[in-house]
Amino acid sequence: MQTYSRTARAPRAGQIGWRLLFTFVLMAATALPAAWAQTYEDAEPDANEVLTPPSPFHGNWRVVARDDRGDSALMNVSLQHGVGEPRGTGDYALFQPFCDAVAGTPITGMSDCELDGGGVFEAVTPRRRWLVMVFRPTADGQAHTLAVRVKGKQLVGEYRNPDVVLPVVFQRLP
Repeated sequence: MQTYSRTARAPRAGQIGWRLLFTFVLMAATALPAAWAQTYEDAEPDANEVLTPPSPFHGNWRVVARDDRGDSALMNVSLQHGVGEPRGTGDYALFQPFCDAVAGTPITGMSDCELDGGGVFEAVTPRRRWLVMVFRPTADGQAHTLAVRVKGKQLVGEYRNPDVVLPVVFQRLP
């Protein structure tokens, strides 16, 4: 009896890429632990859980010097705080005009410093009608503070460092 050997044609270059991609996707999907799979029902709060409503300070804010006619953003701030909570959390992103605020000069955005970037507030603490945020953006490790209160749809207050007091306005970001 005669047998014929059959060989498959070599896949074309484009087919190899798709086969590899499919293999990697399949491997990644099967490697994920089942604990990562979360359903909508798992995300719902427990029946006994009490949710705290957000305070008026909660949200994302654009910070400008109150008297800056150019309306230059010094920083963006994100605050997480609930009504009645003794502490909050937050983080910030600094922009070039913040260098002017640190130096106590008019806000132009032309000061020479290396304070762009951001970080996490060391403390976010309510004090009566005020919310006080402490952070250390400079290399000397000195404490800088933002203290704000609610005024209409904005927060108003001041930025302080050891040498400067600057009135600021927090404008809510969409």
